[in-house]
Amino acid sequence: MFLLKSKKRIFPLIAALIIAFQPALVLAQADDVVKDSFSQEIISLTNESRFASGAGILKKSDILTRAAQMKAEDMVAHGYFAHTSPQGVSPWHWFYKAGYKPSLAGENLALAYSESAAIVDAWLASPSHKKNLLNKEFTEIGIGIAKGEYQGKEMVFVVQVFGVQGK
Repeated sequence: MFLLKSKKRIFPLIAALIIAFQPALVLAQADDVVKDSFSQEIISLTNESRFASGAGILKKSDILTRAAQMKAEDMVAHGYFAHTSPQGVSPWHWFYKAGYKPSLAGENLALAYSESAAIVDAWLASPSHKKNLLNKEFTEIGIGIAKGEYQGKEMVFVVQVFGVQGK
């Protein structure tokens, strides 16, 4: 768990990480339209799971989407797959850089999936990811997708972020 301290509060970042290597067929040649469709499918499937569990529906946030996309692109640019970059940049950096000031935030990562349903299913099968995905306190969501090389193979990086805007 990451903690962000401010003068007024401590904000937990519930972090989860999943590594699952599957062929990234669909997104290997992805353009923005395909990425947008893929992102929307992930959001829809996430919201279906949340609705079924009584967690409530998340609203897509353009600011969180920007934060998730910057994080995905950073992982590609620097060749890592982790919540904290090799340079020590934490997930909080991307929220603030995008202009989002969370009172609560979370991040799920996936690598090398080619189907949105497989990603959401994997997150739901992991206790820490599921905790983020079904957290009743989260109100907003953003998805970032980038393709690039990781460990010598072409991969698709997916970043799912959740938040509650702070005051």
